[in-house]
Amino acid sequence: MLTKLTLRGGMAASVAMPSAAAKELFPEHADVLRCADATSRRVNCKYLAENVLQNPVIAHLVNAIRQCGCNFNFDRDVAYEKCAKKVCGGFDWKRHQVILCTNENVTEKKVLKALAHELVHMFDSCREGFNLESIHDLACSEIRAANLIHCQPVHWSLADERNSKRQSDSCDIAECIKRTATHSVQLLTGINDVVAKQVIEKAYTRCYADYEPFWKHLSDRYSSP
Repeated sequence: MLTKLTLRGGMAASVAMPSAAAKELFPEHADVLRCADATSRRVNCKYLAENVLQNPVIAHLVNAIRQCGCNFNFDRDVAYEKCAKKVCGGFDWKRHQVILCTNENVTEKKVLKALAHELVHMFDSCREGFNLESIHDLACSEIRAANLIHCQPVHWSLADERNSKRQSDSCDIAECIKRTATHSVQLLTGINDVVAKQVIEKAYTRCYADYEPFWKHLSDRYSSP
């Protein structure tokens, strides 16, 4: 059975719907399908991102970014790309652009946390005295994102079961923040684990205590409405 796939530019290609065996027999055909699938994933990821724009964490970060004097245009400043499996998103400070990964198994919760994480970096890049090209400022921003979004989320919508178990254990929280931030710094810079841990340790106390722009959101982290 032949099915038409409409590709970019309006061009159509007639291809047979693949079986598992056909994918192995016709690898170029599989590539065509992956191209179409990649477009579908970008559309899906953007749809999920649009759904979370009204989340109070996202809305607050966007407002804070603008108050710092930076522009934020959702269509311009958020891109959707296939990434390595080990990452969910990124921030290109030179282009002032968030990258959301369109990998498999993308959910609204994953998009919410990835967008919030990267918007923390965007906010930091707009703050006076912050330079994400400096490994020390990068480490600081990663500590802040790990703390505010993942390990001690500032809003119940970001939390999961692990956060509820972790909230009463300060040592567990610190370990989560340091592990998450160290991993991010390693991925972004290529430095080894020992050096990354040293950079994180040096910045930890100062940057853990920096909750901007969320000071007013800290009183009720885990209570849903």
